[in-house]
Parts: sequence; structure tokens; C-alpha cells
Amino acid sequence: MRGIKEITSKDNAIFKLIKSLKVRKYRIREALFVVEGPKQVIEAKSSRYDLKYLVVRQDRLGYLKDYDFFDQVDRHDCTVISMDERLFKQISDTENNQGILAVLSYEPLSEKEFMMEAPSDSNMLVLDKLQDPGNIGTLIRTAEGAGFKGVILLKGSGDMFSPKAIRAAGGAMLRMPVIMIDDANSLRRLSDEFSKKLVVTDVESGVAYYDADLSENIFLVMGNEGHGVSKEIMDMADIKINIPTEGFLESLNVATAGAVLMMDSLRQSKNKIGRGKRC
Repeated sequence: MRGIKEITSKDNAIFKLIKSLKVRKYRIREALFVVEGPKQVIEAKSSRYDLKYLVVRQDRLGYLKDYDFFDQVDRHDCTVISMDERLFKQISDTENNQGILAVLSYEPLSEKEFMMEAPSDSNMLVLDKLQDPGNIGTLIRTAEGAGFKGVILLKGSGDMFSPKAIRAAGGAMLRMPVIMIDDANSLRRLSDEFSKKLVVTDVESGVAYYDADLSENIFLVMGNEGHGVSKEIMDMADIKINIPTEGFLESLNVATAGAVLMMDSLRQSKNKIGRGKRC
């Protein structure tokens, strides 16, 4: 078991690095991001990402023993750091922090690696330039719960590694494979290569979602909060659906709409399996 490195100054290089990760451009530059709290750190131990630093507030050093962290950090070649409450507060993104966080490094998956991680008939979620990190995290969390096996972000989408997105994802960000692709043409090529149908929401001409087959082999595209699905993707879609509503409501929040569609996809999939068992 290695020792614990104590940081006592805000001028420390590691402290400055971790603090800088609050800003997206530094997360991108360093290929690092932060997760906070015991539950997220426990998830991080067995995730696809490598632990680089484990930081514990001095009054929470008992976490290291309580959650048996040292066995895992040895496997990850991780540096364990302690600091006082004053310094820890500066690197934490939560108002009432729990006194533990982890810094993780990531290497982007290739398209082939991404697709090979999922069963051949699986569904994938596509986020078309969504901006709000809360929506991004919530949709990724819902996708996992609905049995979707991966998430594709189009270039121009918000940061999936922002603290707000990670909190909203509730650990799903650490478990679900995620890639970013350049444009609509790349999405079409990927869907054709792996025999997936592009499904988009269209309030004007789409069929009711429960009348469309969403059970398997789909790329479900959720569009930007203000503008919806881009025209390029809309024009190349295989299936257009809508969510019927009543009253004067024009549309649902994108995270709510995504939940409706993905959970119905799960329902359809289970019904199909059930019918198969009865045959």
C-alpha cells in the first residue's frame, strides 16, 4: 500500500491541475475529468476509465478503509492525495461536498470499438447538438435503464464530462460506451454499416411513437433543445415519430421526450421477447 500525498498549498501543481478541470477546455486538453462522492468514486474503480488521482478531505480519510480503495488504486497506478477542507472546497463542484473525488483519464473509443461493445441488435441513443449538461446526463442515465447499449454525440453537443452531466447521469456515464462523431454523414455511414435505422422525432409528420417499431436496431436521435433534430439528419431519417399530446402543449422537454421513447422501446422489446417465448 502506497502512502498518501498531502497537499497543503494552492500553488501545488497537482492542485492547480485538478482545479482547472472545472473548465471544459482544460478537461479536453488534459483528457481528464472529475467524479465526486463515494458512490461515483466506487463506480469509477471498475469503470472503463483509469483512476489518476484519488483526493480525500483530511476529515474523510476513513473512506479509504471503509470502501477498500487502496486495492483498486494500486491496480490503476493512482496517486492518493489528502488536503484540508479549505483546499478541497476549491476543487469540488458541489456546495456540500462529501469529501472525496476522483480524477479519471480517458481515451476516445474508435467507432469500431464502440459498435463492437454492443450486441448486434441493440439500440443506441444519438444526441444531436444538445447543450444542457443536465439533459445530456439524464438522457444517458435513461438510455442505460431502457437497455440502450451506447450513446453517440454529434460534434457541437455539450460536454458529457461536465460535473453537472456526470451527476445527472448517476453513474451511467461511467458504464455506458460513448463516442463523438463529426456530422450527419458520419452518422448515416455508421448506421448503414451496422444496419441500424435512424429514428427522429418530427411533430409535424411523424407517426405516433407507439405505432413504430422501436424494439431493436435503432439509432434514436434526440435533437437540440431549441431547434430539434437538424435538417440534415431529418432528411436522411428512416423513421419519423412524434409523441401525441393534448391541450396547448407544443412539445416536451427533450429529456422527458427521450424517456418516453426509450422506455417504450424497452416495452416493445420485452413484448417481442414474450411473444417469442409463447410460440
